[in-house]
Amino acid sequence: DAEANAAALRDALGEALFALRRCAWGDGTGEEAGPFFPTSGTLVGLLRYGALVGDLAQGRQDFVDNDLDFFVLTPSEPHDVWSGRFVPCMVSQLNRAVSEGASWRCNDMTASRQLHYPGRPKADWTIEERVTRDDSDYLVCERGPDSTTVEGLMDQIVMVDLVRLLRPPAGDSSDQVLGGWFRTGTLPLSMIEPLAKCKAWDEELPCPRHSAGLLQLRDSWHGNGRGGCLALPEVTADRCSYHGANERLLAGLSWHDITKLQ
Repeated sequence: DAEANAAALRDALGEALFALRRCAWGDGTGEEAGPFFPTSGTLVGLLRYGALVGDLAQGRQDFVDNDLDFFVLTPSEPHDVWSGRFVPCMVSQLNRAVSEGASWRCNDMTASRQLHYPGRPKADWTIEERVTRDDSDYLVCERGPDSTTVEGLMDQIVMVDLVRLLRPPAGDSSDQVLGGWFRTGTLPLSMIEPLAKCKAWDEELPCPRHSAGLLQLRDSWHGNGRGGCLALPEVTADRCSYHGANERLLAGLSWHDITKLQ
């Protein structure tokens, strides 16, 4: 049911933003998590349509992604900002924001290997760092209806992936933050801050300074759009190839679609 799926995505986004604004309100100058911004398919959808689902010609729709993806910038100190503060806050605020008849479940995914600061080889870690860096950096939350007998149950379940980006420690002039799509990778902070604004239906939320450039840094990913163009929808293995509504896009785009996208 495309209509139920679109409604669930919109509700999940609204509730996730409610929680993120209360749990990731930091600006990078203190000890709080934040700011946050969308990434991956969520960012693609907002850049392309100002929404997570786009309306094309002849009643067709583009379901850009089936989940929500956010990065959360987090200070290096203190060590418990993510698992000790941000994660409990998100669980509490999501359950506070959820609509009647639905619920949230979250799983704080424990890191399979320790993180290290950009430019700091693993061999240089101290004993304390080997212990304190073994922290979660990936929170997965699932929103679904309370009843397991609801018709079209899978259309109403939405996953939200929240990934920590670790800022360089105090005194480190590096432009790189640790984490992102690959846990041991780095991303340039200058492409993220100062943040811009994206439209999400009737709301605004923070987005990376150079959204398109940041998305292109994800090597071997084919979710940006047809020919790598963010404006042109394309159904791929990364972009909801299994979604019923997207099957109508497999034949390609028409001139009517291009006109509407303009």
